[in-house]
Amino acid sequence: MESVNEISKFLDSFDNRMKTINNLLQDQRENHELLSVIAEYEKLSKDMLSNFFEIHDHIRDIKKKHSNEIVDLQKSFDQKYMELANENRELKVALNEMMDGYSKVLELIKDHPNE
Repeated sequence: MESVNEISKFLDSFDNRMKTINNLLQDQRENHELLSVIAEYEKLSKDMLSNFFEIHDHIRDIKKKHSNEIVDLQKSFDQKYMELANENRELKVALNEMMDGYSKVLELIKDHPNE
């Protein structure tokens, strides 16, 4: 009877470990998907920045021909550019924090595989 209890405990423990592994695999898949989305966002951000630089150069050329109207447009563009740069910076900080947390979780899993 005692061996049946031991087997039952072992199976429960094994089941819990499998659930933990499945949860970790799911988290890893979700993190991979999130990283893919972030990579796509960064690519789009770079494309947008490239377009902004082209616009900026074009505005500079037009500015030589015109003055007051273009100065206002330049200020608006610069403000939008700074907003985008700040958002991109915040995204990178959030990504780094997420990756640090993910690394800590992996370390905990390695340090305590039976929990």
